[in-house]
Amino acid sequence: PQGFYAFGSQVLFSAETALGQELWISDGTANGTTLVKDINTVSTHSSPQFFTEFNGMVYFSANDGINGTELWVTDGTPAGTTLFKDIYLGSGDSDVLELIVFKGKLFFVAYNAATGYELWSSDGTPEGTALFKDIRPGASSSFIGYPIVLGDKLLFAATDGTNGYELWSSDGTPTGTTML
Repeated sequence: PQGFYAFGSQVLFSAETALGQELWISDGTANGTTLVKDINTVSTHSSPQFFTEFNGMVYFSANDGINGTELWVTDGTPAGTTLFKDIYLGSGDSDVLELIVFKGKLFFVAYNAATGYELWSSDGTPEGTALFKDIRPGASSSFIGYPIVLGDKLLFAATDGTNGYELWSSDGTPTGTTML
């Protein structure tokens, strides 16, 4: 077991069994520790990780063996555990990571062929989930890392392709997202 994340009175985590590395939940008792869902039924290992609570649900990265590693959501039940958005359409991996809640939105880093690894945001709906800012325009990645909320700012490291890997700040708007 790894990647423990407190969710209400339970804990979500990733554990490996004969099904592979999948999503589990526990209330701290043997009888209350169960597989939430075998997400990757095509092969093994959905490798759920980067758990982050937003609007009463937990968002995370997982690979279902069909859509690649994408953004998933769970309410802690099998029926409530679903692919939230296929960002890199098809079997390509968007490799969702660095999830953080800021100013009523879920921010995260995701990859697609058109923009590389860039900053995305979600209002909690698939339709409201989109590229937030292409810091390094084009297919090259800005390699965003280490996001943290500091007061009314989201700080993170990124490269715009010109100035190297530097400290960036966001006020929650694309135009208010600039290199410090």
